[in-house]
Amino acid sequence: MPAGATAPPSLLVSAIVSADAGVRSGHDGGAQVGCRGIMLATMSTAAERRRISDDELALWIGFIRVSQLLPAVLDSSLRAIGSSLPRYELLAVLARFPAGLRMSELGDLALVSKPRMTVHVAELVDEKLAARSPDPADARATIVTLTAAGKRHLARQTPEHLAQARALVLDHVATIGPELTAALDQMRRALGDPLSPQGAMPEAPSRPRRPRR
Repeated sequence: MPAGATAPPSLLVSAIVSADAGVRSGHDGGAQVGCRGIMLATMSTAAERRRISDDELALWIGFIRVSQLLPAVLDSSLRAIGSSLPRYELLAVLARFPAGLRMSELGDLALVSKPRMTVHVAELVDEKLAARSPDPADARATIVTLTAAGKRHLARQTPEHLAQARALVLDHVATIGPELTAALDQMRRALGDPLSPQGAMPEAPSRPRRPRR
C-alpha cells in the first residue's frame, strides 16, 4: 500500500482479527509483537484497547461486511430496472419535499457526495425526472424538485427496492427490530446523521420569498 494511504475498512477488520488472534494465542517472539503492533496502530487510546469479546468481534465484522456488501447488491438490483442506488435515494428524498431542496441539502440527506450528486442530478434533469430552478431567496443557490415523471419513475422502482430490503435485511431482524432500530439511532446520532431518529425526514427548510418587482 502506498505511503500515507488509508486502509479500507475490510483491511482494518482483517488487521484487528489477526492481531486479536495473535494476542490470544499466547505465542512468544516477533510474530506476537507484530500482531500487537498492528492492533495498537488501529487503536489509539486506553479505552479503545479494551479487550473485545468473541461475540463483539463477530458483531463488528458482520456489521462492517454487511455495510460493504448491501449497497452493491441494492445498486445492482436497481440497475437491472434502469436506475441505481444513488439515483433512487435522490428521488426518494425529493419525494418528501415537494417544494424542493437546495443542492447542498439534497446531498446531505441522500448521503451522496457533491461531485456524484451533480452528475446524477444533471442526468435526472435531462430525463425530466427532476427540475432545477433558482432559489427565490438566494440567486446563487439552485432548488431541485421532483417532477410528475419523477414520481411515476420512483413509484415503479419502489416495489423492487422494498422487496430487496425485506429479503436482505428486514426478514432477518424481525424479532429484534425495535431494539436494533434504537441502537442504530444512537449510532446515527454519534455519526452526525442529518435524518431525524427512526429515519424521519427533518422539517422542510423555510426560506423567505424573493419580493416581487
